[in-house]
Amino acid sequence: MKTFFTALIALLVLAACTKKNGSSEVPVDDGKPKGVVIASATIAQGTIIGDQANGEAMIYNDNGKLQLFISKFSSNNGPDLRVYLSTDQSASNFINLGKLKSVSGDQLYDIPGNPNLAVHKFVVIWCAQYAVYFGGGQWK
Repeated sequence: MKTFFTALIALLVLAACTKKNGSSEVPVDDGKPKGVVIASATIAQGTIIGDQANGEAMIYNDNGKLQLFISKFSSNNGPDLRVYLSTDQSASNFINLGKLKSVSGDQLYDIPGNPNLAVHKFVVIWCAQYAVYFGGGQWK
């Protein structure tokens, strides 16, 4: 009986994170960063893979300012979806880059400070309200 209730609670939390009351469903197209030679300015890149989010991620240096560019992105919707640079996929220690701009399309996020990407080596799409992992990837 306890297993049944545990499974039911897990299912309800997952269902709550897929409700269409979170991030915009209008595709965002921040476009590829302009004025930067991406290949020479790329610091890290990886693939976002998950049950609920997929895409490509790249960190590049734009005149001393770090930015995360997410492309070919798609995600299920959910409440309070965030983009993190994290030390692991569980988002136990992370840098919050802000709310997910949209569940699809190219997106650009400013990275505050100068984080150590050998430590914050994951990009993570996270449902903050229910602490649910939507997808992520590790830098190559």
